[in-house]
Amino acid sequence: MSDTSDVKLLTLNTKTVFNTSAAIERVKIHNNSSFFLRVYYGADAPTDPVSGAGWHETIDPGGTPLCEVVGNSAQTFSNRSYVQSTPYQGVITIMPFLPVGATIATGGVLSGASLCYLTAYYPGEWASEGGEIEAFVQAAKQGRYQGVVPGAIASFGLGGFQAQTDQTATNEVQLFQIATLTPTIANNHFLANAAGQSLLNVYLFLYHAELENLSPGKSGIAYTLRFRLMDSTVTITRALIDIAPAFNLKSVNFESATRDLQPPLPLVATLIVPQGALQTGDRVVVSQQRQGGAGIGQYTLIHSIIAAVDYINQSILTEIMPPIGVGLTPAWQTYNPQTY
Repeated sequence: MSDTSDVKLLTLNTKTVFNTSAAIERVKIHNNSSFFLRVYYGADAPTDPVSGAGWHETIDPGGTPLCEVVGNSAQTFSNRSYVQSTPYQGVITIMPFLPVGATIATGGVLSGASLCYLTAYYPGEWASEGGEIEAFVQAAKQGRYQGVVPGAIASFGLGGFQAQTDQTATNEVQLFQIATLTPTIANNHFLANAAGQSLLNVYLFLYHAELENLSPGKSGIAYTLRFRLMDSTVTITRALIDIAPAFNLKSVNFESATRDLQPPLPLVATLIVPQGALQTGDRVVVSQQRQGGAGIGQYTLIHSIIAAVDYINQSILTEIMPPIGVGLTPAWQTYNPQTY
Protein backbone atom coordinates (compact mmCIF):
# COMPACT_ATOMS: atom_id res chain seq x y z
CA MET A 1 0.00 0.00 0.00
CA SER A 2 1.32 3.46 -0.90
CA ASP A 3 2.24 6.01 1.74
CA THR A 4 1.12 9.64 1.56
CA SER A 5 3.10 12.37 3.31
CA ASP A 6 1.86 15.46 5.10
CA VAL A 7 0.98 18.51 3.01
CA LYS A 8 3.67 21.14 3.55
CA LEU A 9 3.77 24.83 2.80
CA LEU A 10 6.60 25.87 0.46
CA THR A 11 8.79 28.94 0.92
CA LEU A 12 10.89 30.22 -1.97
CA ASN A 13 14.58 29.19 -1.77
CA THR A 14 13.99 27.36 1.52
CA LYS A 15 14.48 23.60 1.99
CA THR A 16 11.49 21.46 3.00
CA VAL A 17 12.23 17.95 4.26
CA PHE A 18 9.92 14.94 3.90
CA ASN A 19 10.42 11.62 5.65
CA THR A 20 9.29 8.34 4.10
CA SER A 21 9.99 4.66 4.54
CA ALA A 22 13.50 3.74 3.39
CA ALA A 23 11.97 0.79 1.49
CA ILE A 24 10.17 2.85 -1.20
CA GLU A 25 11.45 2.80 -4.78
CA ARG A 26 9.23 5.43 -6.47
CA VAL A 27 7.63 8.63 -5.30
CA LYS A 28 4.98 10.87 -6.85
CA ILE A 29 5.68 14.50 -5.95
CA HIS A 30 2.63 16.77 -6.03
CA ASN A 31 3.79 20.35 -6.73
CA ASN A 32 0.67 22.38 -6.00
CA SER A 33 2.47 25.68 -6.50
CA SER A 34 3.75 27.94 -9.27
CA PHE A 35 7.36 27.45 -8.13
CA PHE A 36 9.86 25.14 -9.77
CA LEU A 37 11.07 22.45 -7.38
CA ARG A 38 14.52 20.94 -6.95
CA VAL A 39 14.46 17.44 -5.43
CA TYR A 40 17.22 15.58 -3.60
CA TYR A 41 17.00 12.05 -2.18
CA GLY A 42 18.85 12.57 1.07
CA ALA A 43 19.28 15.09 3.85
CA ASP A 44 22.54 16.65 2.56
CA ALA A 45 20.99 18.52 -0.39
CA PRO A 46 22.90 21.21 -2.31
CA THR A 47 22.33 24.82 -1.24
CA ASP A 48 22.04 26.47 -4.67
CA PRO A 49 18.70 25.75 -6.36
CA VAL A 50 19.35 27.91 -9.42
CA SER A 51 22.36 26.11 -10.88
CA GLY A 52 20.80 22.67 -10.51
CA ALA A 53 24.18 21.10 -9.69
CA GLY A 54 23.83 17.94 -7.62
CA TRP A 55 20.04 17.88 -7.53
CA HIS A 56 18.26 14.68 -8.62
CA GLU A 57 15.03 16.09 -10.08
CA THR A 58 13.51 19.36 -11.29
CA ILE A 59 9.71 19.63 -11.27
CA ASP A 60 7.73 22.20 -13.23
CA PRO A 61 5.03 24.36 -11.60
CA GLY A 62 1.91 22.27 -11.13
CA GLY A 63 3.76 19.08 -11.97
CA THR A 64 2.99 15.71 -10.35
CA PRO A 65 5.70 13.42 -11.77
CA LEU A 66 6.34 9.85 -10.73
CA CYS A 67 10.06 9.67 -9.90
CA GLU A 68 12.46 6.81 -9.33
CA VAL A 69 14.04 7.26 -5.89
CA VAL A 70 17.79 7.60 -6.36
CA GLY A 71 19.65 5.17 -4.08
CA ASN A 72 16.68 2.92 -3.41
CA SER A 73 17.42 -0.72 -2.63
CA ALA A 74 15.63 -1.95 -5.75
CA GLN A 75 18.39 -0.54 -8.00
CA THR A 76 21.79 -2.03 -8.56
CA PHE A 77 24.54 0.44 -7.76
CA SER A 78 25.68 0.72 -11.39
CA ASN A 79 22.20 1.71 -12.58
CA ARG A 80 21.77 4.62 -10.26
CA SER A 81 21.58 7.96 -12.04
CA TYR A 82 23.43 9.72 -9.21
CA VAL A 83 26.22 8.01 -7.32
CA GLN A 84 26.07 8.49 -3.56
CA SER A 85 27.96 6.61 -0.92
CA THR A 86 24.96 5.43 1.08
CA PRO A 87 21.59 3.96 0.06
CA TYR A 88 18.35 5.89 0.40
CA GLN A 89 17.48 6.34 4.09
CA GLY A 90 13.97 7.80 3.77
CA VAL A 91 14.71 11.56 3.58
CA ILE A 92 13.64 13.67 0.57
CA THR A 93 14.62 17.35 0.40
CA ILE A 94 12.58 19.81 -1.68
CA MET A 95 13.63 23.38 -2.50
CA PRO A 96 11.30 25.71 -4.46
CA PHE A 97 13.00 28.25 -6.71
CA LEU A 98 12.47 30.53 -9.70
CA PRO A 99 14.86 30.58 -12.68
CA VAL A 100 17.24 33.47 -13.25
CA GLY A 101 15.28 36.47 -14.53
CA ALA A 102 12.00 35.37 -12.96
CA THR A 103 10.65 37.36 -10.05
CA ILE A 104 7.74 37.49 -7.69
CA ALA A 105 8.39 41.15 -6.77
CA THR A 106 5.72 42.39 -4.38
CA GLY A 107 2.92 39.90 -4.74
CA GLY A 108 4.51 38.23 -7.74
CA VAL A 109 3.65 34.90 -9.28
CA LEU A 110 1.09 33.37 -6.98
CA SER A 111 -1.06 30.27 -6.89
CA GLY A 112 -2.79 30.85 -3.60
CA ALA A 113 -0.90 28.80 -1.02
CA SER A 114 2.24 27.06 -2.34
CA LEU A 115 1.90 23.44 -1.23
CA CYS A 116 3.61 20.10 -1.77
CA TYR A 117 3.04 16.50 -0.69
CA LEU A 118 4.41 13.08 -1.67
CA THR A 119 2.91 9.69 -2.43
CA ALA A 120 5.47 6.89 -1.96
CA TYR A 121 5.34 3.44 -3.60
CA TYR A 122 7.03 0.16 -2.63
CA PRO A 123 8.67 -2.31 -5.05
CA GLY A 124 6.08 -4.14 -7.17
CA GLU A 125 3.29 -1.73 -6.31
CA TRP A 126 1.30 -0.12 -9.12
CA ALA A 127 1.59 3.66 -9.27
CA SER A 128 -0.31 6.21 -11.35
CA GLU A 129 1.65 8.25 -13.85
CA GLY A 130 2.49 11.90 -13.33
CA GLY A 131 0.74 14.93 -14.75
CA GLU A 132 0.21 18.59 -14.10
CA ILE A 133 -2.41 20.89 -12.67
CA GLU A 134 -3.23 23.49 -15.34
CA ALA A 135 -4.30 26.23 -12.93
CA PHE A 136 -0.85 26.26 -11.39
CA VAL A 137 0.88 26.02 -14.76
CA GLN A 138 -0.99 29.11 -15.92
CA ALA A 139 -0.09 30.93 -12.71
CA ALA A 140 3.56 30.34 -13.52
CA LYS A 141 3.23 31.55 -17.10
CA GLN A 142 1.46 34.78 -16.16
CA GLY A 143 2.55 37.22 -13.50
CA ARG A 144 -0.64 37.37 -11.44
CA TYR A 145 -0.69 39.93 -8.67
CA GLN A 146 -3.28 39.45 -5.97
CA GLY A 147 -4.27 40.93 -2.65
CA VAL A 148 -6.80 43.74 -2.73
CA VAL A 149 -6.88 47.21 -1.26
CA PRO A 150 -10.40 48.41 -2.20
CA GLY A 151 -10.56 51.78 -3.91
CA ALA A 152 -6.94 51.98 -5.00
CA ILE A 153 -5.48 51.86 -8.49
CA ALA A 154 -3.41 48.80 -9.21
CA SER A 155 0.12 50.00 -8.58
CA PHE A 156 1.66 53.38 -7.99
CA GLY A 157 3.78 55.76 -6.04
CA LEU A 158 1.12 58.13 -4.74
CA GLY A 159 1.70 61.43 -3.05
CA GLY A 160 0.18 64.78 -2.26
CA PHE A 161 2.72 67.59 -2.58
CA GLN A 162 2.93 71.37 -2.36
CA ALA A 163 5.45 73.78 -3.87
CA GLN A 164 5.82 77.53 -4.33
CA THR A 165 7.25 79.69 -7.11
CA ASP A 166 7.53 83.43 -7.65
CA GLN A 167 8.64 85.96 -10.24
CA THR A 168 12.27 84.87 -9.90
CA ALA A 169 11.44 81.39 -11.26
CA THR A 170 13.07 80.47 -14.55
CA ASN A 171 11.06 79.33 -17.56
CA GLU A 172 11.06 75.80 -16.14
CA VAL A 173 11.39 75.20 -12.41
CA GLN A 174 11.08 71.91 -10.57
CA LEU A 175 8.02 71.64 -8.33
CA PHE A 176 7.82 68.04 -7.13
CA GLN A 177 9.62 64.70 -7.20
CA ILE A 178 6.79 62.18 -7.08
CA ALA A 179 8.62 58.85 -7.44
CA THR A 180 12.03 57.18 -7.31
CA LEU A 181 12.37 54.03 -9.42
CA THR A 182 14.39 50.96 -8.38
CA PRO A 183 14.30 47.34 -9.57
CA THR A 184 12.79 46.40 -6.21
CA ILE A 185 9.60 48.41 -6.66
CA ALA A 186 9.49 48.68 -10.48
CA ASN A 187 11.04 45.42 -11.68
CA ASN A 188 8.64 45.08 -14.63
CA HIS A 189 9.75 48.46 -15.97
CA PHE A 190 13.43 47.64 -15.70
CA LEU A 191 12.89 44.31 -17.49
CA ALA A 192 10.80 45.99 -20.20
CA ASN A 193 13.35 48.76 -20.67
CA ALA A 194 16.21 46.28 -20.98
CA ALA A 195 14.28 44.49 -23.74
CA GLY A 196 13.24 47.59 -25.69
CA GLN A 197 11.65 51.03 -25.59
CA SER A 198 9.43 51.13 -22.51
CA LEU A 199 6.54 53.25 -21.26
CA LEU A 200 6.09 54.86 -17.85
CA ASN A 201 2.51 55.97 -17.12
CA VAL A 202 1.84 58.89 -14.79
CA TYR A 203 -1.65 59.75 -13.52
CA LEU A 204 -2.71 63.23 -12.39
CA PHE A 205 -5.67 63.12 -9.99
CA LEU A 206 -5.73 66.70 -8.72
CA TYR A 207 -3.89 69.96 -9.29
CA HIS A 208 -4.61 73.25 -7.48
CA ALA A 209 -2.87 76.56 -8.17
CA GLU A 210 -3.23 79.76 -6.16
CA LEU A 211 -1.76 83.06 -7.42
CA GLU A 212 -1.13 86.00 -5.13
CA ASN A 213 -0.25 88.94 -7.36
CA LEU A 214 1.56 91.57 -5.37
CA SER A 215 1.84 93.91 -8.36
CA PRO A 216 -1.76 94.79 -9.38
CA GLY A 217 -2.56 95.65 -12.95
CA LYS A 218 0.15 93.48 -14.45
CA SER A 219 -0.52 90.69 -16.92
CA GLY A 220 -1.26 87.13 -15.79
CA ILE A 221 0.94 84.06 -15.90
CA ALA A 222 0.50 81.14 -18.32
CA TYR A 223 2.19 77.75 -17.93
CA THR A 224 1.77 74.00 -18.25
CA LEU A 225 2.82 71.13 -15.98
CA ARG A 226 5.72 69.15 -17.41
CA PHE A 227 6.50 65.60 -16.29
CA ARG A 228 10.03 64.31 -16.69
CA LEU A 229 11.92 61.10 -16.04
CA MET A 230 15.31 62.25 -14.78
CA ASP A 231 18.44 60.65 -13.38
CA SER A 232 19.17 60.40 -9.64
CA THR A 233 21.00 63.76 -9.66
CA VAL A 234 18.02 65.43 -11.42
CA THR A 235 20.31 66.81 -14.13
CA ILE A 236 19.74 64.41 -17.05
CA THR A 237 16.32 64.05 -18.68
CA ARG A 238 15.41 60.59 -20.00
CA ALA A 239 11.91 61.52 -21.25
CA LEU A 240 9.39 64.36 -20.86
CA ILE A 241 5.78 65.27 -21.64
CA ASP A 242 3.35 68.07 -20.81
CA ILE A 243 0.34 66.52 -19.10
CA ALA A 244 -2.06 69.42 -18.45
CA PRO A 245 -3.58 72.19 -20.60
CA ALA A 246 -2.22 75.70 -20.21
CA PHE A 247 -3.05 77.43 -16.94
CA ASN A 248 -3.79 81.16 -17.13
CA LEU A 249 -3.95 83.02 -13.83
CA LYS A 250 -4.42 86.73 -13.21
CA SER A 251 -5.23 88.50 -9.97
CA VAL A 252 -6.57 92.03 -9.53
CA ASN A 253 -6.24 94.44 -6.61
CA PHE A 254 -4.20 92.05 -4.50
CA GLU A 255 -6.94 89.42 -4.61
CA SER A 256 -5.76 85.89 -5.20
CA ALA A 257 -6.69 83.88 -8.27
CA THR A 258 -7.06 80.12 -8.12
CA ARG A 259 -7.30 77.30 -10.62
CA ASP A 260 -8.38 73.71 -9.92
CA LEU A 261 -7.95 70.71 -12.14
CA GLN A 262 -9.83 67.66 -10.87
CA PRO A 263 -10.86 65.58 -13.89
CA PRO A 264 -13.54 62.87 -13.62
CA LEU A 265 -10.83 60.41 -14.67
CA PRO A 266 -7.13 60.97 -14.05
CA LEU A 267 -5.15 62.67 -16.79
CA VAL A 268 -2.48 60.32 -18.14
CA ALA A 269 1.02 61.19 -19.26
CA THR A 270 3.03 58.40 -20.89
CA LEU A 271 6.79 58.90 -20.74
CA ILE A 272 8.52 57.04 -23.60
CA VAL A 273 11.85 55.75 -22.27
CA PRO A 274 14.55 54.68 -24.78
CA GLN A 275 15.86 51.13 -24.47
CA GLY A 276 18.47 50.77 -21.74
CA ALA A 277 18.00 54.34 -20.47
CA LEU A 278 16.21 53.52 -17.21
CA GLN A 279 18.61 53.45 -14.26
CA THR A 280 18.24 52.72 -10.55
CA GLY A 281 17.35 55.90 -8.70
CA ASP A 282 15.73 57.68 -11.65
CA ARG A 283 13.12 60.24 -10.56
CA VAL A 284 9.73 61.29 -11.91
CA VAL A 285 9.75 65.07 -11.61
CA VAL A 286 7.00 67.67 -12.15
CA SER A 287 7.97 71.18 -13.24
CA GLN A 288 6.31 74.47 -14.16
CA GLN A 289 6.82 75.19 -17.87
CA ARG A 290 6.11 78.91 -18.11
CA GLN A 291 4.75 80.28 -21.37
CA GLY A 292 4.19 83.88 -20.36
CA GLY A 293 4.16 86.26 -17.43
CA ALA A 294 7.36 88.23 -17.78
CA GLY A 295 5.45 91.43 -17.09
CA ILE A 296 3.51 90.20 -14.13
CA GLY A 297 5.75 91.86 -11.57
CA GLN A 298 6.02 90.42 -8.08
CA TYR A 299 3.89 87.39 -7.30
CA THR A 300 3.65 84.14 -5.37
CA LEU A 301 2.25 81.01 -6.98
CA ILE A 302 1.39 78.01 -4.77
CA HIS A 303 1.06 74.59 -6.40
CA SER A 304 -0.63 71.50 -4.88
CA ILE A 305 -0.81 68.12 -6.60
CA ILE A 306 -1.88 64.51 -6.16
CA ALA A 307 -0.23 62.28 -8.75
CA ALA A 308 0.64 58.63 -9.24
CA VAL A 309 3.29 56.65 -11.10
CA ASP A 310 2.38 53.17 -12.31
CA TYR A 311 5.12 50.81 -11.14
CA ILE A 312 3.92 47.73 -13.09
CA ASN A 313 2.08 48.21 -16.37
CA GLN A 314 3.32 49.23 -19.79
CA SER A 315 -0.20 50.01 -21.05
CA ILE A 316 -2.59 52.56 -19.59
CA LEU A 317 -4.98 51.08 -17.03
CA THR A 318 -8.54 50.82 -18.30
CA GLU A 319 -10.01 50.80 -14.80
CA ILE A 320 -8.66 53.40 -12.44
CA MET A 321 -10.35 54.05 -9.12
CA PRO A 322 -9.59 57.24 -7.20
CA PRO A 323 -6.83 57.18 -4.59
CA ILE A 324 -7.96 56.57 -1.04
CA GLY A 325 -5.25 58.46 0.79
CA VAL A 326 -2.11 60.51 0.43
CA GLY A 327 1.11 58.56 0.80
CA LEU A 328 -0.71 55.24 0.38
CA THR A 329 1.13 52.16 -0.87
CA PRO A 330 -1.62 49.77 -1.98
CA ALA A 331 -1.32 46.07 -2.80
CA TRP A 332 -1.95 44.65 -6.25
CA GLN A 333 -5.49 44.40 -7.54
CA THR A 334 -6.99 41.38 -9.33
CA TYR A 335 -9.31 43.38 -11.60
CA ASN A 336 -6.36 44.91 -13.46
CA PRO A 337 -6.12 43.04 -16.78
CA GLN A 338 -2.45 43.96 -17.15
CA THR A 339 -1.39 42.09 -14.02
CA TYR A 340 -3.86 39.25 -13.87
